[in-house]
Amino acid sequence: MDPARLGRLWTRRLSRLLVLLLVASSALFLTACAKALPDGLGAIAWMASTGQNYDIWLLEDAGAAPRQLTATTDLLEGAPAWSPEHRRLAVQGFRQSGAALYLLEVTDALAEPQAIDSGASLDQSDSEPTWSPDGARLAFVSDRTGSRTIFVINRDGSGLRGLLTGNAAAAQDEGGPDWSPDGRQIVFHRFASGEPYANIFVVDAEGGEARPLTTIRARNIEPAWSPDGGRIAFMSDRDDGEFELYVMAANGHEQYRLTRNSFPDELPAWSPDGAWLVYTAQPDSLGDYDLYALEVDGDRAPRVVVKRPGDDRWPAWR
Repeated sequence: MDPARLGRLWTRRLSRLLVLLLVASSALFLTACAKALPDGLGAIAWMASTGQNYDIWLLEDAGAAPRQLTATTDLLEGAPAWSPEHRRLAVQGFRQSGAALYLLEVTDALAEPQAIDSGASLDQSDSEPTWSPDGARLAFVSDRTGSRTIFVINRDGSGLRGLLTGNAAAAQDEGGPDWSPDGRQIVFHRFASGEPYANIFVVDAEGGEARPLTTIRARNIEPAWSPDGGRIAFMSDRDDGEFELYVMAANGHEQYRLTRNSFPDELPAWSPDGAWLVYTAQPDSLGDYDLYALEVDGDRAPRVVVKRPGDDRWPAWR
């Protein structure tokens, strides 16, 4: 064989081997570093793939076995959000006609999500619900005005109103709303019109003009308010193009990075005591998404929360 051709062949093989080793080492690193999650931190609900469907699952405590809350065949549920009294979940549900909001009673048996009549037509989609602290209202994302933006309704579906004024009309896409613990504000992310970047904004819960908390040309998305209202966790690809977890003060100051991996860390949610974040990670680019947790002000070593066949995403902690 021609030496030059042989050299090119070995170069290609070596490159493939290095890629495989990098993926494997990333997965092994996370597995080796992972510790057990302490007991007594509360229950976690999340979206799990079960065959060709997506259902809501529940982990009552770190030492318990996960159990399935829904088993619907014509509805793909996701984005669970705990009600303040912790007895039910608001979820998004997808059918062929679009997405809608549902309420799910959390019991010891499988339950059927009950649709919230928000007045959306069949060709409109409502998604990503979040509760007001008093449990009376829900903020959510809807495309009923042509672009995805934030709305608020009463829990029974009445009282629909748009949340944003002014520059909301220029928004290409908004998502990830989360209500502040004191009930006064809602944080969310916004993709500006014609831009591939998103930043995090906050708006008064009664509506008005949104104010930016991040101003970086990157995808800064899915903000989550800490239980004491002092900090906001979010995911961003600002440093190396890979999604990692970040935390900032509630006013947008003191932004810092929590994770440093060669794989995506996404969708953070706070523990009830504000000490931990549960999140989704995919250590193997060809593998499943699993749930992990880290101690925000501790050693930040990843703890395995749920690792099972299929994707586990969109966690919510109570």
